[in-house]
Amino acid sequence: MTLLVWLGWGLVERGRGRPGAGVMWGAVVFSAVLFGVGHLGAAGLVTDLTPAFVARTILLNALVGVAFGWLYWRRNPETAMLAHASWHMTVTLLSRPV
Repeated sequence: MTLLVWLGWGLVERGRGRPGAGVMWGAVVFSAVLFGVGHLGAAGLVTDLTPAFVARTILLNALVGVAFGWLYWRRNPETAMLAHASWHMTVTLLSRPV
């Protein structure tokens, strides 16, 4: 995300001042979609990658990716990483049969 902010800041705002909210949100959303795409490999190990499943996987992971990106932006990378790990643990525990 830092690279995306740096590129957006340099291209859109010509490096003036601090990156604006538009650049930051653009980087958050773009990196969230990449985050969703990055989860396709693991999803492909579990089931066949149909177009509907690919779209669902990218969308759901991108939604939580936006939250993680916001934490990265407003807090720090460690908070986003901790939230990501906590999310995986929670989903894993909730998806197991009782």
